[in-house]
Amino acid sequence: VLKGEMSIVGPRPELPHFVNQFRETIPLYMVKHQVKPGMTGWAQVHGYRGDTSIRKRIEMDLWYIDNWSIWLDMRIIFQTVPFAMLSGDKEEMESEADVKIIVASHKPYWMPDDPVYVPVQVGAEGKEDLGFTPDNTGDNISSRNANYCELTGLYWAWKNLSCEYLGLAHYRRHFTILKGTGDRRDALTLDQARALFTETDVVLPVKRNYWIETNYQQYVHAHHREDLDTTRQILSEKYPDYLPFYDKVMKMTTGHRFNMFIMKWDLADAYCTWLFDILFELERRLDISEYNDVDRRVFGYVSERLLDVWLMRNQISYKDIPYIFLEKQNWVVKIANFLKRKLGGTN
Repeated sequence: VLKGEMSIVGPRPELPHFVNQFRETIPLYMVKHQVKPGMTGWAQVHGYRGDTSIRKRIEMDLWYIDNWSIWLDMRIIFQTVPFAMLSGDKEEMESEADVKIIVASHKPYWMPDDPVYVPVQVGAEGKEDLGFTPDNTGDNISSRNANYCELTGLYWAWKNLSCEYLGLAHYRRHFTILKGTGDRRDALTLDQARALFTETDVVLPVKRNYWIETNYQQYVHAHHREDLDTTRQILSEKYPDYLPFYDKVMKMTTGHRFNMFIMKWDLADAYCTWLFDILFELERRLDISEYNDVDRRVFGYVSERLLDVWLMRNQISYKDIPYIFLEKQNWVVKIANFLKRKLGGTN
């Protein structure tokens, strides 16, 4: 403020990667950038902070610009600044962060007993009620679960939940802060999640390493080459600035998997906006009528490869933590199948 780069009151300041992502897709998005950003604003008066969608924040900022007056600024200051002063320091406020991790499940299963978790029945449309929150209420894509896997739960949470941090875990995979544990009692807790978010805005599971093949090779040895090639074509048309990063990720031998993450809401909102735009276009272009039941889960598989692309393009830092897998794995069979796919050619 003292340097003249910000005002006390004004539109919410925006992260640079949001400008690149939304300037072409949200009408009037760039109008807010014609005035100085503010430390507080009309959105804060109405309680809209980090848990608000990009479009809602733009709507509030444009209203402020259209209705600006010195009296409006005074009203905003008196309704927000005293509250901030009484709320304590930043660390104290962050320690009370509202974190929700949805746990995607298609069957009855044990769930962690901690307020951070929201068990969600994915693919609930037309199915027997499991006693979890169903993903077929409000704005949803529940009926497409056979192709989108846990992403129907993510889509539901994105469209229907309100929180400061949004995460996705699986019924048999959970984040933990302990290395080498397989004990379900060690699943991440709300207090542990809050502590993590004093250090970072994004938490991810540790990367998987394929060692002897790239991300692209691993995928086409297990599924259909057309899935990734068509995704690349879509990026070249809709998000060309992401293409170099897509190519780089495809050539790497490591990557984040399982569609698991926990992100600050504005980041999760930006990621989901970008991700589902690509996946819905991919769905329109791909003919999966001859795919087997495993390969029909294509959009869940492709999305696993897109997370690192988005993070890399937008230069978003993150913290990797371990995860717990709650079922036994036959590593001999897994390695044998891996080598069989590797040596047996591609689809």
